[in-house]
Amino acid sequence: MTARFVLAALLLTLAPAAAQVTATFTPLGTGCARPTRTPPVLSATTLPYIGTELVVTVTNLIPNTEGLIIAGESGSTWLGLTLPINMAFLGGPNCTLYSSGECMGPCGATSTGTVVMRAVIPNDRALIGKEFWMQFWSRDVLSNAHGYAMSNGGRFKFGG
Repeated sequence: MTARFVLAALLLTLAPAAAQVTATFTPLGTGCARPTRTPPVLSATTLPYIGTELVVTVTNLIPNTEGLIIAGESGSTWLGLTLPINMAFLGGPNCTLYSSGECMGPCGATSTGTVVMRAVIPNDRALIGKEFWMQFWSRDVLSNAHGYAMSNGGRFKFGG
């Protein structure tokens, strides 16, 4: 055995394996709803690993009502506002906005008051370690002056 071979073998033994980044979901705060209802809850049924399907569920919604999913790249600022922000200025004093809203889309609750959203995450290593935020607004005219209940927020980190 040559010294070069021994040194190469030693370096390979000491070199750390390629780091695996763990995907995460972190719930943020609580939602808001009328006093007689439990606030909507946003949760991750699966975690956002590249090349897999992300499943996000919202429960405790009024059955068969419309809502809006909000997703964004920031949990700290949006449109010049500092997040999270109390929604009192829009008539929702017990509601907090946790996510910026670069992407929004309508969703309807089922007859059991649930929304299940599915998205296939591209197998793109550039996503690993990046974060995004989500929240759900649901129509509830008795909730407050702005007429919506809001879920808690969620912070997601892509893993792979």
